[in-house]
Amino acid sequence: MKRLLSLLLVLILGLLISGSSLAAVKRLPALYILCGTEEQDARDRVDVWYSLSGTGAFFLPAHYKPEETRLYFEGIETLRIGGREYCSGDAFSLPFNKELKVTGEGISSFPLTVYQSANLPAVYINAETGSTAQIHKSKAVREPGDMYMVDPDGNVYYDGKLKYIRTRGNSTFLYPKKPYQIKLERKASLCGMAEDSTYILLANYLDRSEIRNTLALDLARYSGAYAFTPACQSVDLYLNGIYAGCYLLTEKCEIGSNRLNIVDLEKAVEEINDQPLETYPFVGSERYKINARRSFAIPNEPEDITGGYLMIANNMDYFQSEASGFVTNKGQAFTMQQPKYASSAEIEYISGVMQRIENALFAPDGKDPASGLHYTEMLDMTSFVNRYLQSELLNDFDGQRPLFYKDSDSVSSKVYCGPVWDQDNILGASARRPGAGYLSLDAEQKRPYYWFTQAAKHPDFRERMISTYYAVYRPACQILLGEAEDPSGILRSIDEYAEEVRQSEIMDHARWSKATWNKESGGNPQSGKNLDECVAFLKGFILTRVKTLDKAYPQK
Repeated sequence: MKRLLSLLLVLILGLLISGSSLAAVKRLPALYILCGTEEQDARDRVDVWYSLSGTGAFFLPAHYKPEETRLYFEGIETLRIGGREYCSGDAFSLPFNKELKVTGEGISSFPLTVYQSANLPAVYINAETGSTAQIHKSKAVREPGDMYMVDPDGNVYYDGKLKYIRTRGNSTFLYPKKPYQIKLERKASLCGMAEDSTYILLANYLDRSEIRNTLALDLARYSGAYAFTPACQSVDLYLNGIYAGCYLLTEKCEIGSNRLNIVDLEKAVEEINDQPLETYPFVGSERYKINARRSFAIPNEPEDITGGYLMIANNMDYFQSEASGFVTNKGQAFTMQQPKYASSAEIEYISGVMQRIENALFAPDGKDPASGLHYTEMLDMTSFVNRYLQSELLNDFDGQRPLFYKDSDSVSSKVYCGPVWDQDNILGASARRPGAGYLSLDAEQKRPYYWFTQAAKHPDFRERMISTYYAVYRPACQILLGEAEDPSGILRSIDEYAEEVRQSEIMDHARWSKATWNKESGGNPQSGKNLDECVAFLKGFILTRVKTLDKAYPQK
């Protein structure tokens, strides 16, 4: 007991000597900035962000005007920032990208840096609870709130209610910077996109350059091979006043009149059944295995179930975690995007269609033994060849797992490959695909059930692929490298993509401490520490890809 009292006395003396007390501990202040007066509706309020080490930062959007920006705080009479004294509500003008010391009565001193974006719209989402903690724990949680979105000049794209914001993704959900799905209360055109209510905010956490997804989606549009490619725009995202980073706002990859415009089978099934589709009994295999099926015992079906289907060639782990899907004779798993909760009859139908294509692809003569149909009669070659080339050119880590869709037979009996989606793992961003001097789909990504690998063995596919490479993708590389211009204005140079996000990229890296981002996180540390290094890496990667593909696909 005496020893315990002695230790307590030493602790108290230490606190007194250091100027502290047991009753009063210094704190980090709550600061925020508004572009205007405190009385205005603070939908575009920006709060100070503190790192775990106590370093502060303000990340200002592009539309903030220096002459209208004001600093606010409560519970403190004055603050000193970089030697200048501020009262709450004072005009706030500090040098950008420079660390300044903040001091004040009753607060802990800390370093503060101010950044400002340029060129990009700003998206402000305020959750109803004032917190995103619950949605970050589970993708099943949906948080209602409000959204305010403005362009760099302050023009409003959206100002209204948000039905919900939720997290999304598979492996990307596990990263600290989360991707999101948002649903607006009313349909709106964001950044000139087709009017809709559902949009995606891709985090691009593994992509230090912040431009790989944009570049890839533009390349898909440039090819002209797909009925739908999601439109996209880089934005600065603020969640409950705190800067969340540079995000890519995109249209959702889904069936819809303003998206992938095919028959909406899921909607048709919902309309003729009494309860939500997910509430019907699950039928089928819990685990991945050859010819496995996952579906729901849904009582009522429309007369025509030949379309539309949107599915993804997936791996065995994701097959087991998705609601419905099937596995082919060779072992390729497909999971359903739409209908998400597919009936047993729907799964039986679409699995039969995909099985006949697989049979033909794996037959020496390219024909399904049962029907006698050639794979080119069942599978659209333009989209299939272009999707193969996009995956190979960009060295896509998920290149062998593309999306496929099928419309109703009344429109087309063929299956189409696409749309292109979620391309942050391309062009050396992944630690598992860092190199450029090899054919990744034909050599490295080689499993016995992969369709692209098998297709490349057919002379007719290879001939079509080589001619498309020289007609579409080699010229595209010249545009990306700044050696040519795209007459359509769809595809730009890497330098142009980079300049658009430059200031936001600096903010994102400061927010997410990309200096500590390493191979263990899944990314390639050699892809660049800053935007200029990223640009140099991307150009070098594409140059090597061109040399590699030129050698592998000699022009006749």
